[in-house]
Amino acid sequence: MTQHTLTKAQDALIARLGKAGDAGLAISGPARKSAAVLIAAKLVYEAEGLFHLTAEGRTAAGLTEPEATEEAAPRHVIPRPGAKAATVFEMLGRPQGATVNQMSEATGWLPHSVRGFLAGALKKTYRLGVVSEPAEHGRVYRLAPR
Repeated sequence: MTQHTLTKAQDALIARLGKAGDAGLAISGPARKSAAVLIAAKLVYEAEGLFHLTAEGRTAAGLTEPEATEEAAPRHVIPRPGAKAATVFEMLGRPQGATVNQMSEATGWLPHSVRGFLAGALKKTYRLGVVSEPAEHGRVYRLAPR
């Protein structure tokens, strides 16, 4: 392992990236210059506009490497029974799927909240994909096959 001498800004950036974890961190402004130096030192890499620590970067940040079993295991988060999210899951799991209006009526959410849940929570929290297709009464959404 190579020993790197880091500036205070680079050290602070590595600490921020360590706190961000697997989610990564969007970096803008002057911090991008520090990020470029860290990329050249192979402590950081950029993917889809977000910066992440490499294994060597995690060591420099004083973090331990996650075990292979944790990394390979899929995240199984399920909403509690009776929750509105559980209602949406049930509706999306049906063969006929559900429209935004149907999910909105079942949960009491406004349509923009249903769309936000489909785009955000299902992908980020529950790590599920949703497929949609046009239908006679609006778009029909279903859980994507795994």
